[in-house]
Amino acid sequence: MNRRIGAFIALALEPTRVSPNVVSVCGLLVTLAGATIVAFAHRSISPLEVGAVLVIWQFAFSLDCADGQLARIRGQSSPFGAWLDQVLDFLSHTVIFASLTVFAVRTSEFDEAYGAAFGAMVVSMSVLQLFASSQRNALMGTAPALEAGGPGRLQILGLGRHLTDYGATLALAALLLLWPPGLIAFLVVSAVLNGATVAGQIAINWISYSRARDVD
Repeated sequence: MNRRIGAFIALALEPTRVSPNVVSVCGLLVTLAGATIVAFAHRSISPLEVGAVLVIWQFAFSLDCADGQLARIRGQSSPFGAWLDQVLDFLSHTVIFASLTVFAVRTSEFDEAYGAAFGAMVVSMSVLQLFASSQRNALMGTAPALEAGGPGRLQILGLGRHLTDYGATLALAALLLLWPPGLIAFLVVSAVLNGATVAGQIAINWISYSRARDVD
């Protein structure tokens, strides 16, 4: 859904002077607006606030989809634009998961030490998964490391990043603000899946590299 909305945004902006890089920056600013609401919300967050966060983050992700589409429509794709988009994606992931963690810790019985550890786990696993995927694509290309007939368990781990749509993930996270225990469970599961996905990527690419070296 977000990619389709992004396509409409890109088409609407195509005849204007708005650059793809400006769209990328606007996406981050919109993300920050939603994260600010979450980070400073009280335990009794209202459905109206939750609805606002949901809409804001969906719009932010749609802008993130629109910048690349706008660049391709205009023929303005560039290494700098791709790099800037990745940097802002990292920032967006960080502020989203950090704000969710702040809200979850504030509305729970965590003491300071456990709250800090919980926050570090959630944010670091989210950023690590994004970093691992982007670096793999940048350094080794986007071709699958293993063929379809490769080891089944490793294939499952490697496909973990495709199990959920990011827009749906953001929507679920926003709705769970109304149920803090569910939000905590969501953040834990998200961290575990992100860690497992990175482990799977390491294993798959290690095997692929070893096979290629043996052939040489």
